[in-house]
Amino acid sequence: MTRHREEPVVTDEAPETVEPDIVAKPSRRLEIAAAVVALVVMAVYTVLVLQIDLRREGAPGQIDARSWPTVLGILGIVIALWRLVVAVTRAPIDRDDLEKQQPGGIRRLALTLVLTVVFMALWQIRAVIAFGYSINLFVFITPLFLFGLLWIYGARTWKALILYPVITTAFIYVLFGTLLRIPL
Repeated sequence: MTRHREEPVVTDEAPETVEPDIVAKPSRRLEIAAAVVALVVMAVYTVLVLQIDLRREGAPGQIDARSWPTVLGILGIVIALWRLVVAVTRAPIDRDDLEKQQPGGIRRLALTLVLTVVFMALWQIRAVIAFGYSINLFVFITPLFLFGLLWIYGARTWKALILYPVITTAFIYVLFGTLLRIPL
């Protein structure tokens, strides 16, 4: 008995490509809406930045705790306005490079928003008086916030869930609270 090996068939045709389930179509309304949302967010951010409490006002022309956030807010407004002009005056951008939505994406987004709102609300309290001491809440709520975000997005190792939030919080506290003297 002889065995026959099948030879591979060689063709000049390109292999079939798998078409995505849903092809996103260009949308001028979506681009305009995204630009308007970005503009509103950056405008609110800039207004809030201008209300930052300063321990010491800088002399005119000096940098203080409001300087860089203000620059970033104004830059964000300029970029959002530019995107709005582009969205209105040019043809919409192709969106064929978008990937399929991952399962659980909407749930993760909603949990992230809820966690962020809770974090910001607790941060506004700033400090709690307990046992005769003023306890700064930032050093407790920030690692918990980072832990929650990391858990939501799939981190499960102790380094990611414990070490990273603690080190990040310590770095932020030392840099802003101690060195730059910005109240946290």
